[in-house]
Amino acid sequence: MSRADGTYKATIVSAYIAEDGFDAGEFVLKLDVNLEDGGAVTCKQPLKESEAEKRGQVVKALGIPWPFKFPHLKALTGQETRVNLKTSAKGNQNAYIATVREERVLTEDEVNAMFERGDLPF
Repeated sequence: MSRADGTYKATIVSAYIAEDGFDAGEFVLKLDVNLEDGGAVTCKQPLKESEAEKRGQVVKALGIPWPFKFPHLKALTGQETRVNLKTSAKGNQNAYIATVREERVLTEDEVNAMFERGDLPF
Protein backbone atom coordinates (compact mmCIF):
# COMPACT_ATOMS: atom_id res chain seq x y z
CA MET A 1 0.00 0.00 0.00
CA SER A 2 1.33 3.41 -0.89
CA ARG A 3 0.03 6.78 0.26
CA ALA A 4 1.33 10.29 0.09
CA ASP A 5 4.17 10.91 2.52
CA GLY A 6 2.93 12.54 5.70
CA THR A 7 1.52 11.91 9.16
CA TYR A 8 -1.55 9.71 9.67
CA LYS A 9 -3.67 8.68 12.63
CA ALA A 10 -3.47 4.97 13.34
CA THR A 11 -4.52 2.25 15.78
CA ILE A 12 -1.96 -0.26 17.03
CA VAL A 13 -2.98 -3.83 16.19
CA SER A 14 0.08 -5.52 17.70
CA ALA A 15 3.48 -4.66 19.18
CA TYR A 16 6.35 -7.13 19.33
CA ILE A 17 10.13 -7.55 19.33
CA ALA A 18 11.88 -9.13 16.35
CA GLU A 19 15.47 -9.81 15.40
CA ASP A 20 16.69 -7.06 13.07
CA GLY A 21 16.85 -8.39 9.53
CA PHE A 22 19.55 -5.86 8.62
CA ASP A 23 21.77 -6.07 11.72
CA ALA A 24 22.51 -9.57 13.09
CA GLY A 25 22.26 -9.85 16.86
CA GLU A 26 20.24 -6.64 17.20
CA PHE A 27 16.52 -6.31 17.87
CA VAL A 28 13.73 -4.00 16.75
CA LEU A 29 10.39 -2.94 18.14
CA LYS A 30 7.70 -3.56 15.52
CA LEU A 31 4.19 -2.19 15.57
CA ASP A 32 1.50 -3.30 13.14
CA VAL A 33 -1.00 -0.48 12.78
CA ASN A 34 -4.23 0.19 10.90
CA LEU A 35 -4.35 3.65 9.36
CA GLU A 36 -7.48 5.65 10.15
CA ASP A 37 -8.64 5.98 6.54
CA GLY A 38 -7.83 2.38 5.61
CA GLY A 39 -4.73 0.36 5.04
CA ALA A 40 -2.15 -1.12 7.33
CA VAL A 41 1.60 -0.63 7.82
CA THR A 42 4.35 -1.91 10.09
CA CYS A 43 6.54 0.55 11.96
CA LYS A 44 10.02 -0.51 13.01
CA GLN A 45 12.33 1.06 15.62
CA PRO A 46 15.81 -0.36 16.29
CA LEU A 47 16.46 -0.92 19.99
CA LYS A 48 20.27 -0.75 19.87
CA GLU A 49 22.14 1.81 21.95
CA SER A 50 23.26 3.84 18.91
CA GLU A 51 19.55 4.60 18.35
CA ALA A 52 18.99 5.64 21.99
CA GLU A 53 17.74 9.17 21.24
CA LYS A 54 15.20 8.10 18.63
CA ARG A 55 14.25 5.03 20.68
CA GLY A 56 13.57 7.29 23.66
CA GLN A 57 11.36 9.54 21.56
CA VAL A 58 9.37 6.54 20.29
CA VAL A 59 8.77 4.98 23.72
CA LYS A 60 7.77 8.42 25.03
CA ALA A 61 5.29 8.86 22.15
CA LEU A 62 3.88 5.41 22.94
CA GLY A 63 3.65 6.16 26.66
CA ILE A 64 5.76 3.20 27.75
CA PRO A 65 8.93 3.16 29.88
CA TRP A 66 12.44 2.27 28.78
CA PRO A 67 13.35 -0.43 29.33
CA PHE A 68 9.89 -1.87 28.74
CA LYS A 69 8.58 -5.36 29.40
CA PHE A 70 6.15 -7.60 27.55
CA PRO A 71 3.05 -6.35 29.44
CA HIS A 72 3.85 -2.80 28.23
CA LEU A 73 3.84 -4.03 24.63
CA LYS A 74 0.64 -6.00 25.10
CA ALA A 75 -1.07 -2.90 26.54
CA LEU A 76 -0.36 -0.99 23.30
CA THR A 77 -2.92 -3.06 21.36
CA GLY A 78 -5.86 -0.81 20.50
CA GLN A 79 -3.99 2.38 21.41
CA GLU A 80 -4.17 5.27 18.96
CA THR A 81 -0.94 6.80 17.69
CA ARG A 82 0.37 8.86 14.78
CA VAL A 83 2.49 7.37 12.02
CA ASN A 84 4.82 9.11 9.59
CA LEU A 85 5.07 7.65 6.09
CA LYS A 86 8.21 8.55 4.16
CA THR A 87 9.40 7.32 0.79
CA SER A 88 13.11 6.51 0.56
CA ALA A 89 15.39 7.42 -2.34
CA LYS A 90 14.99 3.79 -3.51
CA GLY A 91 11.21 4.29 -3.74
CA ASN A 92 10.29 2.18 -0.70
CA GLN A 93 7.71 3.70 1.63
CA ASN A 94 8.65 3.34 5.29
CA ALA A 95 6.47 3.84 8.37
CA TYR A 96 7.61 5.33 11.66
CA ILE A 97 5.90 6.24 14.92
CA ALA A 98 5.54 10.03 14.81
CA THR A 99 7.64 11.73 17.46
CA VAL A 100 8.33 15.29 18.46
CA ARG A 101 11.79 16.40 19.48
CA GLU A 102 11.87 18.27 22.78
CA GLU A 103 11.86 22.00 22.17
CA ARG A 104 14.71 24.00 23.68
CA VAL A 105 14.78 27.80 23.95
CA LEU A 106 18.11 29.25 22.88
CA THR A 107 19.99 31.58 25.18
CA GLU A 108 20.80 35.16 24.19
CA ASP A 109 24.45 34.19 23.64
CA GLU A 110 23.49 31.28 21.38
CA VAL A 111 21.23 33.50 19.25
CA ASN A 112 23.88 36.21 18.97
CA ALA A 113 26.50 33.64 17.92
CA MET A 114 24.13 32.26 15.27
CA PHE A 115 23.59 35.77 13.86
CA GLU A 116 27.34 36.36 13.77
CA ARG A 117 27.95 33.08 11.89
CA GLY A 118 25.00 33.67 9.56
CA ASP A 119 23.35 30.40 10.65
CA LEU A 120 19.82 31.83 10.85
CA PRO A 121 17.69 31.76 7.70
CA PHE A 122 16.55 35.37 8.04
